[in-house]
Amino acid sequence: MFTNSSGTIGAYILSTKINNKVEFIGVYPPPHIYTVDASSNVFTSINHGFQNDDQVQFYTTDSLPAGLSEGVAYYIISADTNTFKVSLTSGGSAVDITDAGTGTQYFLFSN
Repeated sequence: MFTNSSGTIGAYILSTKINNKVEFIGVYPPPHIYTVDASSNVFTSINHGFQNDDQVQFYTTDSLPAGLSEGVAYYIISADTNTFKVSLTSGGSAVDITDAGTGTQYFLFSN
């Protein structure tokens, strides 16, 4: 368990990979589902609750958006209520997303 920069408690994750795809067994709190606009690098997740400098990791049921890697901690930047971008460094420039990926896309607090 861990805490984000706003004091919110993060998640425990139980997952496994089957045929190189993540299968969630259990997560508390539940993962956030998102979409991403590859032309603007903007992620959308309604009422995501994250703030700038929170760290997240991305998972998928199929393929991640190009530009992201599973298991890498990314920093939230340009956060508002429903949208954000991500960076590899705190306060850094946005990761260039070149396609939206396929399958259901999830993100969680990173420890």
